[in-house]
Amino acid sequence: MERMSKAIAVSLVLFAIVFAAFAGSRVDQVTIALLGGALIGLLVAVPSTLLTMAIVLRRRDERVDSPQPTVHVPPVPQAHWPPPNHPAQFSAQPWPLISAPAEFNLPPPRRRFYVIGESGEVRELTDATIDGEVVEDSRRDARL
Repeated sequence: MERMSKAIAVSLVLFAIVFAAFAGSRVDQVTIALLGGALIGLLVAVPSTLLTMAIVLRRRDERVDSPQPTVHVPPVPQAHWPPPNHPAQFSAQPWPLISAPAEFNLPPPRRRFYVIGESGEVRELTDATIDGEVVEDSRRDARL
């Protein structure tokens, strides 16, 4: 088994050398320079990155945090929640508007929807259906 693995390793190395010589003879000189520069860049970047990571990790492991003083905090009282069978009182407003002016307690105004036809006529939609009345220019909303 050991002989077989050595034979495979040697044959792979020989194949790589023969392939590199064959491809190198047919490839442009600029391409070879580019591949060589990438290889040299990797040969420089990988060891320097590994060295930097080893230094950073060693410093992190050497750093010892000083123990923090213990502070005794009184216990926080538990929040009171109504029992599960308690009927909940929900309102539409998130807070009661007792002292608010009257205009804040009014329901929101009804929205108006318009359909503008191909010839420019404007029809106001009175309900969810498409049919409505034609709105005259004098009654047309100023926001249109």
